[in-house]
Amino acid sequence: MKQGSNGKWYAKICCADRREQDQYGNTHTLYMSQTAEQRNAQTPKHYVGSAKAVVTQQAPVTPQQAYQPATQSYAPAPQQTPPAYYPPKPTQQHAQAQATPNIPNNLPF
Repeated sequence: MKQGSNGKWYAKICCADRREQDQYGNTHTLYMSQTAEQRNAQTPKHYVGSAKAVVTQQAPVTPQQAYQPATQSYAPAPQQTPPAYYPPKPTQQHAQAQATPNIPNNLPF
């Protein structure tokens, strides 16, 4: 870690691909950056955490992909039966009680 001229502390963190995903789906490992001397002496890395890859852009679509006809047909959604019991609509008094909660005035903050 390094302290900047503004008094804030900064850390150089490295991100490396994992050989395989872990049990939580993480694909990358984060650790503190090492100096050349530390790498040559093979000192252990300071593990920071793990992460998943995030894709922010889709791959470009070729013209052949853009004009392919749809191969999947969609069936209409099945009819759902309404519930046997409908809860009653809230009354005006109920709506006012929700809008103005009962908060005591003698709170310390």
